[in-house]
Amino acid sequence: MLWSRYNHLFRSEGRGWLLYNALSNSFLALPEPFGEKFAELRAGDEFRCDDPGVTLQLIAAKAVVDSGEDDRLRDVLRMKRRLADLSERMLLLTVAPTRSCNFACPYCFEANRAGIDMSRETEEQLVRFAERFQPGQLFGVTWFGGEPLLRFAQLRRLSERFLALDFRRYSASLITNGYLLDADKAALLDELAIREVQIMEVNKTKRQNSPTLKNSQKFVKWGQWFNTRSNSEKVINFEFADFLMYRDVCPKIDASFL
Repeated sequence: MLWSRYNHLFRSEGRGWLLYNALSNSFLALPEPFGEKFAELRAGDEFRCDDPGVTLQLIAAKAVVDSGEDDRLRDVLRMKRRLADLSERMLLLTVAPTRSCNFACPYCFEANRAGIDMSRETEEQLVRFAERFQPGQLFGVTWFGGEPLLRFAQLRRLSERFLALDFRRYSASLITNGYLLDADKAALLDELAIREVQIMEVNKTKRQNSPTLKNSQKFVKWGQWFNTRSNSEKVINFEFADFLMYRDVCPKIDASFL
């Protein structure tokens, strides 16, 4: 068997050796001696392990594969995605209520775009478009921008209309710089079916001047608030190199980062 080319093995100070396979989306914690041994492997290298338990775990995760299996699995995944794209029972949308933003990050790919807002007419057209997929199995929305929280009233209004449509399941995620995410908005996340919040790093070269980092305590307090007020799980992705400053965010939040 061979070491998959989709493997990403790294050592975490707090968790030890961790292995992620990007094709199967599997994430494993490896015992210390095996992590060190597998770190020497490169894509396509022959895999050998004396521990049958670890071997079976890696096979199940598609971290070790037969010759050509990576390509076959990739093709199957692509086909599933294409079939999903053609499905009339599932609708996945990325919605930007505005292209405006309250930050001016120099690396942002949208920095030179005009800061326009979604009109009421476009809002109505969007709802009518979603209505065409009724009745459906899944309706998923990613709130994007600009900074979507600048238009929170519209985000809330659209979310309520989406939830009223005839879909078996509706869920949403939110990509934000986090500056406007306060307790009042957090209180509505469950109601609006926002299951995931991705808070982006603001300034990679001058973190000490980052408005979001300066508001780190606000996130911690929000996390503590959420822990005491919410009955459901929430995923919060902090894309910060300075992630340790958020380690006190409540245990109920699955805080992950890239």
